[in-house]
Amino acid sequence: MEAREVSNQKDIDSKRPGGVALAAIWLMISSGASFVSVLMSGNFSGLSIALLAFSVIAFLTSFAVIALKKWAYWVFLILVALLGLNNLSDVMLWGLGVAPDQEFQISFITSVIIPVAITVYFFTQPVRQAFGVDEGASN
Repeated sequence: MEAREVSNQKDIDSKRPGGVALAAIWLMISSGASFVSVLMSGNFSGLSIALLAFSVIAFLTSFAVIALKKWAYWVFLILVALLGLNNLSDVMLWGLGVAPDQEFQISFITSVIIPVAITVYFFTQPVRQAFGVDEGASN
């Protein structure tokens, strides 16, 4: 059975699982923080420009996720994984004894727990059906 197309905002709101908007807002905040930190540093090397581009793509994808665009499902998951891997350096620094415990606790939550929870949540059947990517399910 094919996923039905939604035609207005009321249909989108009634179809969207609750955590989808929360996950999109988390990505907006995370990508916005990366964007601002690059701009504030004033260093515009190749890596900084790539991070700026990543932040803009992540920010725009967050809006598409809220609107339940089918293409945004996989792009969102890839961006969450990349953001988690990027932030994982804080956890590795703590493991080497460089970062203090308080910083580790915050970094661990933002770089490991939240992206893993979002990824697991996005693979649940209601979310996959909302995006129309649940091709294996029979109705």
